[in-house]
Amino acid sequence: MSTIDQQQQNGNGWTAIAGTSSTPDRKAVAQTFIPSLTAEIANIKTILRSVGNPSGNVKCEIYDDSGGDPNNLLAEADSQQVATDINAEGEGAGWSEVNFAFTNGPTLFKGSLYHIVLSPSGVYTDWDSSNYVQWFTQNSDVTDSYSNGKSRKKDADNSWTDFPFYTYSDFYFAESVNIGYNSILPSFRRS
Repeated sequence: MSTIDQQQQNGNGWTAIAGTSSTPDRKAVAQTFIPSLTAEIANIKTILRSVGNPSGNVKCEIYDDSGGDPNNLLAEADSQQVATDINAEGEGAGWSEVNFAFTNGPTLFKGSLYHIVLSPSGVYTDWDSSNYVQWFTQNSDVTDSYSNGKSRKKDADNSWTDFPFYTYSDFYFAESVNIGYNSILPSFRRS
């Protein structure tokens, strides 16, 4: 059985995952999060949309942290999302709910910082200012919609940086974990 542990399900804008639509050229984006349970990761839910006709796939990976940056790859989702199968702006709902499953995913530990990294995969050389995939984003200078993390970007020089446009920026996500024998649930005290 799986249950949602961490989530940020607000949005008021869109951010390109990669391509030359951003300066400097972006190679990937990440959302940090801190689990409240020690359990195996089961699924990451995102909201994505395509712009133009991007080729290739979108892959989802989980990394541990080193100094605020993704460090060691812990797991890659079971499958990648084909970019052309993601609804485009103005098509259907104008976006797609994309679930990335992790069968037998690694155990993530309560209180540790992790990174959900989305990046293009396969043949995606045509991701430019007209063809790319976006992730639904909540941006604000006033309210932090998810205080256990933030969005990051990987630039062409492979450095990870915060987005400079807003005080608070978080991607739409829901992190589900497997609840079972190996899970450690938070303790509750009776008053």
